[in-house]
Amino acid sequence: MLEKENYPYWRLRIIPCLAAIVATLGAGALPASAGEADKQGAKVEADRSRKTYLLVCPPGTRDIKLPANTVDWKVRREFTRDQSRKLIKVVSRGEVDRKLFWDIVGLRLYVSTAQGLATLKQLPGQSAERISLNYLIRSVLSARQSETHVEPDRIPVRGSAGKKLGTSGMVLIKGGKYVRPGKYFTYHQQAPVTGRKYTVEISSFHVDKYEVTVEDYCKFLNDGNAGYWTPWWGRIKRTGDGRFVAADPKLARMPVGAVNYYQAKGYAEWAGKRLPTEAEWEYAASGRQGRKYPWGNEQPDETRANYDGKFKGAIPVGSLPKGRTPEGVFDLAGNVGEWCADYYAEDYYRKAPPGNAIKDPQGPTRGPLRMYRGGCGVGKVRDLLVTMRHPRPPLLSADSCLGFRCVKSAQPAAKAPKITKPVLFNTPEADRILEALQVFPPDNPWNEDISSRPLHRNSKNMIASIGADRPLWYNLDMGFVLIPPNQKRVPVKVTAYPGESDKGPMPIPDNAPIEGWPLWVKGSLEEIQRKGKGDRHVLVVDPVNRMLYELFGARRTDTGWEAAQASKFDLKTNKLRPADWTSADAAGLPVFPATVRYDECNRGMVEHALRVTVRKTRRAYVYPARHYASRHKNLNYPRMGERIRLRKDYDVSGFHPHVQAILKGLKKYGMLVADNGLDWRISIAPDKRIKGLDQLNRVKGRDFEVILPTGANEGPRARNESSQ
Repeated sequence: MLEKENYPYWRLRIIPCLAAIVATLGAGALPASAGEADKQGAKVEADRSRKTYLLVCPPGTRDIKLPANTVDWKVRREFTRDQSRKLIKVVSRGEVDRKLFWDIVGLRLYVSTAQGLATLKQLPGQSAERISLNYLIRSVLSARQSETHVEPDRIPVRGSAGKKLGTSGMVLIKGGKYVRPGKYFTYHQQAPVTGRKYTVEISSFHVDKYEVTVEDYCKFLNDGNAGYWTPWWGRIKRTGDGRFVAADPKLARMPVGAVNYYQAKGYAEWAGKRLPTEAEWEYAASGRQGRKYPWGNEQPDETRANYDGKFKGAIPVGSLPKGRTPEGVFDLAGNVGEWCADYYAEDYYRKAPPGNAIKDPQGPTRGPLRMYRGGCGVGKVRDLLVTMRHPRPPLLSADSCLGFRCVKSAQPAAKAPKITKPVLFNTPEADRILEALQVFPPDNPWNEDISSRPLHRNSKNMIASIGADRPLWYNLDMGFVLIPPNQKRVPVKVTAYPGESDKGPMPIPDNAPIEGWPLWVKGSLEEIQRKGKGDRHVLVVDPVNRMLYELFGARRTDTGWEAAQASKFDLKTNKLRPADWTSADAAGLPVFPATVRYDECNRGMVEHALRVTVRKTRRAYVYPARHYASRHKNLNYPRMGERIRLRKDYDVSGFHPHVQAILKGLKKYGMLVADNGLDWRISIAPDKRIKGLDQLNRVKGRDFEVILPTGANEGPRARNESSQ
């Protein structure tokens, strides 16, 4: 929270909102035609006529004394306004001398004379008694901006780290719809602003896992962007050779802090990213469920957030893992406030839009204030609410209270190719289809990020019962086929579990692979479909209708198929099988969503939970499982559906990229006990393009841990009624 008394002109609650003129023009290429020449000339003229600020700094500027803090705030506000009118003119860019400027804190400050430029550079960084650079920019220029609504010139950004950084260190927030609660606080209100609830749809985007750190920002400064430095802020210093480094190595992982909106925007541009919209920030913090705080609905304490002076200032990013979101984003509440891209208007989010829904809102198109969200290290509990809004002047830097993180739009989902015939799993065509397929909703248990879930209190004993020294291993078993939406349906005769099976006919194509074919079980597919032993799973996926059909103990007949059990799953919903019903897996779970595929190994991460078999399970099941297959009541044995994850500190760097993709997935999504079988066996599609799998046996049972699972209405499926 920021002391209003230090910035008296902020006390104006009603500030006229005029259009802020923003133009970014470059030299461009030589026009290739008369029409293009006219356009280029128009751009040049628009550039010359655009308004900007011109500083008038007479020799006596550095001697201007500031009113004492004991003076009434209204007097100090008027003093600041008076100085802003004396020292800063609003002119057309064509009127300024482009050679007389000073680049500082992300701004290009034009000065009227060379003497004035020299005077400007002689001002101290900070002073409690006389005018300083900090006061001139953060108070005087900001007051002028609030009065004139002219955007200052920002320093052109040099270099680009976008290609190098990519989405490394970011968390994918999958797009979706959520309901804005209709109750919001702003910093000056004691009671929430109440409006109508309405639906917002957000497209998928990546968000920085942590706030931008001192170390990160130094890389930006050292890439030719020295003008974005705040010289009077103590966490970053300049060495004798001109390099920027953390003033103390211990500060490297601290949030950068003390940056204005334009500094944050400059870094984001350099990083190939952007600042989040207010709606994106809120969606990342609240999730689809409308969490009260980023971590959930539990009340804040010092294990979840840095607020109310509990740590006497900012702390290194990622220090409070209990405060991260279920998706894995840290420090969204407390530590430092975070700039958003939006202008501020009090009623923008109060009124429901036409149709009671809005997609990817960008905020108001005008206004003198920008938004930041998330509170800071000295903020109160209320500042940590996901629904707390903080409008502030964009030139505010507020010592260490204001920082930022960046976002990057996710690539649009690939458009699935048209499916006109059955496509086998081990083909490039299948890869393209699977890339566009959403397997169950994002909040489904198979897609749930469980990396921050607490340990089960009996984790150690359950791991021991499976085998702490036994290796992780794999079966090249679960092949599948992708079918067109009009695939012919054939009879399926169920022989063993008709009472726990879904009725046919089912769209099983002639080339449906039997479990293990073609790598584990070799021979003619037609012959293998009719003869052989084993579990003989058949998995059939309809990507267009998003339906899944699975058979256990399957065998092709002259009239269709027969199977010991038959199941179908709607991949569009979270609907489970009836209680106590089995499936093609003993746990009553689907098999296809739990199978490792080539397309996801090739992308670098398996983004769903896996299935795992163990020899001894308990006579019990836990969500999302629906069935058990054991007589044992030993509490040290895992239940069907028990969730196990790879320890987050396990080093995966030395493995083949495909194995790394599997192990990263096991850290984030884990694996579910799905059937009785050999210990620590996961299912992988029998696709010869998947490499390096023998390295899996370097991972031992002791490298895993059993977690406390979430229920049907917990985790990403929780509904926060208190915030609605």
